[in-house]
This record gives sequence, C-alpha cells and structure tokens, in this order.
Amino acid sequence: MSQAGMFGGWSLYVKDGKAKYAYNWLAREKYFLEATEKLPEGKVTLVYDFDYDGGGLHKGGTGTLIVNGKKVGQGRVGRTMGALYSLAAETADIGMDAYSPVCDDYDPWDNAFTGTINTVKIKHKD
Repeated sequence: MSQAGMFGGWSLYVKDGKAKYAYNWLAREKYFLEATEKLPEGKVTLVYDFDYDGGGLHKGGTGTLIVNGKKVGQGRVGRTMGALYSLAAETADIGMDAYSPVCDDYDPWDNAFTGTINTVKIKHKD
C-alpha cells in the first residue's frame, strides 16, 4: 500500500521477500524500515505500527513491522507531514504504487505485488 509519491508520502511493500516501509518527507528526507527476515510461506498478516511522538504536527515517531504477531523490524521516522501528501494527482494505492513512486527502492513502472491481498485495515490510535 502506498499514499502519495515522490514529493512526499509513504509505502508499505515487499522486496526480496521482506516487508519494508518507506516514508518520504517532502522529497528532502527518506526513512526506511526493513524486516529482519523473509515473509513465511502461506497466509501472512503484515502490520505496520506507528507510535507518534506527539506534541504537535510534523513530529517523528517509531515504526514497527510485525509479521504474524512477531516484531520483525523497527526504526525511526524523524519527521512527518502534517496534513497533506504530495500533489493532488497522487493516489492511495493497494497492491502497487501507481502514479509516482514514494521511493526509489522499487521500479516506478513495474512494482505490483504478485501475491494475494485479502484484507487491508487502517486503524487510527486514540
């Protein structure tokens, strides 16, 4: 899944069998998290959890990758965008990053996920 693109946004994706997360802060800074192990065979539940530092807009936080209930990666996102992501033409996509890529870690034209995505849930922490 991705939201927005090369001028700012985020992407949760799989590369070389591992879950990865990229956060692009206004095309100025990019933060990457990568799982320490490859995804297992069969049905997988992949979670990205973000623990925001709080204290106003644009702060950072800690991102955690979780596979089937097990923490497999963690890292810092130093800054976040306050309210808007990229250009109005950018999209939120599931299964590929369709317009412009959030990062250069995958092919901008051929990045479709080849597995099956059964369910996507986005939850806001209160």
